[in-house]
Amino acid sequence: MKYIYGPVPSRRLGYSLGIDPIPSKTCNYQCIYCQLGRTTNLTNFRENYYPKKEIIAEMEQAIKLNENNIDYITFVGSGEPTLYKDLKDLILKAKELSEKPVCVITNGSLLYQEEVQRSLILKGKNMSIFDKEYKIED
Repeated sequence: MKYIYGPVPSRRLGYSLGIDPIPSKTCNYQCIYCQLGRTTNLTNFRENYYPKKEIIAEMEQAIKLNENNIDYITFVGSGEPTLYKDLKDLILKAKELSEKPVCVITNGSLLYQEEVQRSLILKGKNMSIFDKEYKIED
């Protein structure tokens, strides 16, 4: 699979199925502590870096295969996930495919944008947002 990885063990989340909608090292920060190393595509521009239909097709397959082996569906991966323009559509699709909670691990730098807020704050949708070390749940 190109966009999905895991399940992987997580100290915070148990077993997590990762969804990676961002090309490697695409971020809007240059954190010295980043596990991926130096950012090679420094951007604040939100776009659909990969075809949404391809990501969803992999999500359908991976969730079906792993539904009983995961505790969370996590959007993170190789860069800042809120840079993916249609993140809300991916989250809603994950919630349609599974009753598992969804987590978005973000640096939080785009949370001031209303479009990003609407992507992440989905009433009644059991979401977790990790912004550094803070967990926010609705």
